[in-house]
Amino acid sequence: LLVLDGTTTDTPYGIAVYDSDNILVSVDGTDRIVKVNLTRGSGSDSIFYMNTALLTGNLRNITRLTSGDILIVETSNIERFTAAGLRVTTGAWPKALQTVGTGLERIPSGGFVHCSTTTDVVRTYSDDGTQIATQASGIAGTTDVIDCAAAPDGRIAAAFSGTTDTIRIYTSSTLASVSCNFSDVGLVGAPAAIAFRPNGNLLITDSTNNTFTEIDTSCTLVQSFSSPFLATPTSLRVMP
Repeated sequence: LLVLDGTTTDTPYGIAVYDSDNILVSVDGTDRIVKVNLTRGSGSDSIFYMNTALLTGNLRNITRLTSGDILIVETSNIERFTAAGLRVTTGAWPKALQTVGTGLERIPSGGFVHCSTTTDVVRTYSDDGTQIATQASGIAGTTDVIDCAAAPDGRIAAAFSGTTDTIRIYTSSTLASVSCNFSDVGLVGAPAAIAFRPNGNLLITDSTNNTFTEIDTSCTLVQSFSSPFLATPTSLRVMP
């Protein structure tokens, strides 16, 4: 779908579903957001947004809200764009919501979930960036939140990295109750990206083993498999 110039520092870090025919990819290096057509694939990409004076931080994950706007992690800020690729500067955007942000995904019922490796929390927000809830891992030596995801039924998942790598699923966006935990450091010793499948199961990528692991709604292992095309994964999206 997208092949970058390997002689540069450009790295694809985040993926967002734009519509049924296109995805958005955040590229860190010469910072930009590119739009890629799923049918035409490599060579079909076009610049969705690029401004070397305004978009200059570490680009990470990206998502399209139910309202239609696009959010992207830029180091410790969240930048906002319209569906037409116009940068939003009203309503106090961009917003510094967490330090050294990582994961970002829309919540199907509205708002978004965001996490980080320095503030070390997973938080849910309303569409305008107002915080709804926050949780840390509470696991000794395992504080970094590498990625976070939202399920169609309202559950929230977080990948905590450290001594005891743990995938945790919360029952709702209030983060008040934990549904289940999954931890198997022999299988997932370096969690990278997570995403919910349509059946409610959760996919987990490992950045050292370069594997996919799937767990069900009770955090029970379903399967684990490798891919020769997977190398140090950074983002994962399930197409609707």
